[in-house]
Amino acid sequence: MTGGPSRYVVTHRLCGYQRSPSATPRPYSSRSERSANIAPNPVLLASIPPSTREDDPPMHLIEVERKRELPDPCSLRQRLAELGYREAGDRAEVDTYYSRPDVDYMKTVECLRIRQRDGFAEITYKPPSNASTHGETDVIAKRETNVTLSSPDQAATANQLLAAIGMVELVRVEKARTLYQHPEHDDIIVSIDTVTHAGTFVETEVTAADTDAATVHLEDVETELGIADHPVVGRPYRDLVMAAAR
Repeated sequence: MTGGPSRYVVTHRLCGYQRSPSATPRPYSSRSERSANIAPNPVLLASIPPSTREDDPPMHLIEVERKRELPDPCSLRQRLAELGYREAGDRAEVDTYYSRPDVDYMKTVECLRIRQRDGFAEITYKPPSNASTHGETDVIAKRETNVTLSSPDQAATANQLLAAIGMVELVRVEKARTLYQHPEHDDIIVSIDTVTHAGTFVETEVTAADTDAATVHLEDVETELGIADHPVVGRPYRDLVMAAAR
């Protein structure tokens, strides 16, 4: 397996990078995979100040996202196409969520998850929610730590590992997810999710170093997409599926 925090791509360093022409275009599974498929441009890299060179500690990016109910997915898909967004992936995902035996992740709003789909598997941890990570308007800003497994078959082994060290399985969430990205706005991801036993939702995600600026940008994107009036969903899919099972 390969490890590393997926939100550690340096914003200004991306200005000095270009995509490798030998890479085969395909949907990115995460921002860490996207950054791994970018090769340095020596001309541009030479113009980057010494403090931003490759041997310096990376700037920590924050994921800012908000989820809303989506009663009419067709209308949103049409609006995305009108704005120039392109479908970047259509996949079925199975997420298995865990908690510690001595700490209830439902109460702390922490996330320990193993995600699996065709050709990909990873372990994700998100820290507890508090006033700084979960705003009054249900904008979530958390730093993720992701460990990408070397093959999807290792998801079963990862589940066995977490069980062996005493972690408690909470629920399995099955969803069909379609990702949309704009060719000129790499920091925005729009996802349309159909979650078994929970419904259909749209999740808008913006990644930036400045949480406040990213939040304003997120609101602008939602307004442009015509979803700003849709009911906000503050609970994660994990909680929605667990509530539906009761």
